[in-house]
Amino acid sequence: MGDSMWYHVDDLKSVVTCRGCRMAVNLPAEIPWSYALNELVASAVRDHGVAPVVRTAFRLFERSRESFCFLPGIEIRDYGAEPECQICELDLVWIRDGEFGMAEIKRTPKKVAVREKLRMILNAALPDRYLLVSTSGSSEEMESIRTSIQAQVDRRIAVAAWSPHDFKRSSHPGWNTFVHSLFP
Repeated sequence: MGDSMWYHVDDLKSVVTCRGCRMAVNLPAEIPWSYALNELVASAVRDHGVAPVVRTAFRLFERSRESFCFLPGIEIRDYGAEPECQICELDLVWIRDGEFGMAEIKRTPKKVAVREKLRMILNAALPDRYLLVSTSGSSEEMESIRTSIQAQVDRRIAVAAWSPHDFKRSSHPGWNTFVHSLFP
C-alpha cells in the first residue's frame, strides 16, 4: 500500500524492468492478480451515492429497445446572475427510445422533494417522465411522494416512482448471451 509506482497492464511482459532499481524481474506464467480500487471511484460510491445512479441508468438501459443516452450529475447554473450560481442539480437525465426523462435518486424516500427552483426547471424542460428513485423505504412511501410531486408539476410530466422492490433482480440475460426466438 502507498506505493505510487504502478505498472499498466499493457506493460506487463515475461520480463519487466523495475522502474526503481532498473533490474530485470522475471514474471511467472501464472501470476496471481490483484487490483486496488481507484480512490476516485471509492469516494464516488462511498461518499456521493453513485451506485444508485448507476443502477438506475442500467435499469433504464436494459428496458430500452433502440437507443439510450444519459448524463449523470447535471448541474443547472444561472450564468446571468452576478455572481453566477447553481440553481439545482439533477441526478440523471436521459433520452431513451425518444422519451426525455429526468430522475431524482436518493438513498431514503424522506430526501425526495421538489423545491421551487427544481419545479421551475421541470416545468420549463417538460420531460416526458420525472422518475423518483429510492434505495430504501417502501413502495407505499414512494407512491405517496409520487402523488404529491405529480400535483406540484405540469400535468404533462408523468411522475413515476421506483422503490427498492424495482431493484431486486435484473431481467437482463447477461452481456455474453445471445437471445433468439423462433417465434416473432
